Amino acid sequence: MSRQDLRTRLAALAPPRSAACLVLLCSYFEKEGLQKAEGELQKQGEHPLDLLPISEKERPADMVRRLGALPDSLHFDVLALRWLKRLDLRLAHQLDERQDEDPMRGIDGVLYRLRRRNEDLAKALGDVTWEADQSRSTAAYCRHHKLVPAEPVKGIEIECRTADDWGDPYLHRRLKRLLSGRDPPLRVMLWPFLGHLDFEVEDWTASGKTRAPKPIRCISLRGVRNESDLLEDTENALAEARSLKVAILVFPELVMTSKAAARVREVLSGHGADGFPILTLFGCCHRRCADGRADVNEALLLGPDGSELCSHQKLTHYTNRDRRISERLDPGEKLTVLECGFGNLVPLICLDFVNPSVVTVISATHGNVLLVPSLSPKTSTYTHVAAGLHASNRACSFVCNRRFEDPQPCSEDPAGTSFYRAGRSVFSHFPQRKEDAGMPFVLFDAWTDQQRIK
Repeated sequence: MSRQDLRTRLAALAPPRSAACLVLLCSYFEKEGLQKAEGELQKQGEHPLDLLPISEKERPADMVRRLGALPDSLHFDVLALRWLKRLDLRLAHQLDERQDEDPMRGIDGVLYRLRRRNEDLAKALGDVTWEADQSRSTAAYCRHHKLVPAEPVKGIEIECRTADDWGDPYLHRRLKRLLSGRDPPLRVMLWPFLGHLDFEVEDWTASGKTRAPKPIRCISLRGVRNESDLLEDTENALAEARSLKVAILVFPELVMTSKAAARVREVLSGHGADGFPILTLFGCCHRRCADGRADVNEALLLGPDGSELCSHQKLTHYTNRDRRISERLDPGEKLTVLECGFGNLVPLICLDFVNPSVVTVISATHGNVLLVPSLSPKTSTYTHVAAGLHASNRACSFVCNRRFEDPQPCSEDPAGTSFYRAGRSVFSHFPQRKEDAGMPFVLFDAWTDQQRIK
């Protein structure tokens, strides 16, 4: 029945545009699966990953007629796969055709946006096996594009922002040059604030109503008492990032007071549009939501001149059942993908990165450069999730983590550490290498890491 549905939907397209045809074909195979078609190819002596696309001269209208004339058989599916491969290649060279496309409905009835995967960073670093290298995966036949749901997934909206929707043309020219081989290369700095921070903690529990004999305490991090130390360390980070010509600087979750955030903006505004870091992401201290009944946990992404480019509201609240503490959050409802010249950036906060429901949403996007401010006692689970997201999205993950308590030397505390995973390049258990001993940050350098893993 689904083959007939596909025929009917293709025939109804007037005219049959390449993008709309690709959405129907890809969603058809997502619904029906690929195992039978791939099995038939194997029996014919052709490996599915070596399947050739149809001729470049074939027009969509011709292919609609060819599929319409074929009976219900695996030959139908094989021809549809060959056409899917051609459409993917054709659209990869015709970006304008799909750039302003409205959401399109798949064969499964779901609305999708067709977005470019754009995995240049992972490819530059030496790849490992991912979804497109596996059987039973539509990514093997549609390597350049992904269907991203235009409807909420598990209650979370996926916002796709093209380069026209954030930043300015000059910013995007700078970002695009980062993988060109010219100086400076793409560098990402993770600055977890290794010094003492005296957090100002507020307890919600006294004002709450509960019958639990030992209620979970809901706490807020309202500020940092030794704010002068925070400001000094923040300025050191900005100066170091400028000196090293860092593209992206990431601070931890919940550390920036309003005064520290204002200082970051002030320093960056002095750098101007040509300054470094190009992008700065940090987590703000808790603030009350509009009705005063919960907190907002937010991360802000700033441009080189300190202008705000994007904000992310944490989607999942922190709870530690053993210590009986939790956040009382007004959770966010949106995950944003920021498309740029070297990848698709996704700002997240702490447990957003490991929560199973949110990971499902991340996997459904074309996001592949994941930037994560965090405040967690350990990050061992994060490293496993990073490996899984590389397998599904070819994602490079950068987690800047600080423990709530003051950090300990690596030998005593290897778990609660900042790390990155990018292609075959993995750095964790900070500081891991002897030459990095005493450094207050983790630095990813695309050129250095590219040479190290060859």
